Amino acid sequence: MKTQFRQYEKMSKTMKFGLTLYIALLFVIVGRMIVSNLNIADNYITIIFTCIVQVFGFGIVPLVLCIILNKRNPLVAYRVNFKINPAIYFLAIPMGFLLYLMTIGVS
Repeated sequence: MKTQFRQYEKMSKTMKFGLTLYIALLFVIVGRMIVSNLNIADNYITIIFTCIVQVFGFGIVPLVLCIILNKRNPLVAYRVNFKINPAIYFLAIPMGFLLYLMTIGVS
């Protein structure tokens, strides 16, 4: 039984991050399936689903998985270890604005 838990120690940082993301998204999908089968007014279902997903699916579940898989602080576990060119930040702002406008145009 202990050998199963030691397999997490052999996984790369990318694999641990991917597993955390996969389980969190699986939680969101299963939560959506459960909430859609509830017989409640549409506004209440939307509120319930949004609260469950925001708090648990995108908050508590990934944080707990990160702590379990990495056995250390999540900020240290997923730190970027290389310098990002400052020009990238100046390119990201106009690209984000253009994608925002493109999303408005599509919808």
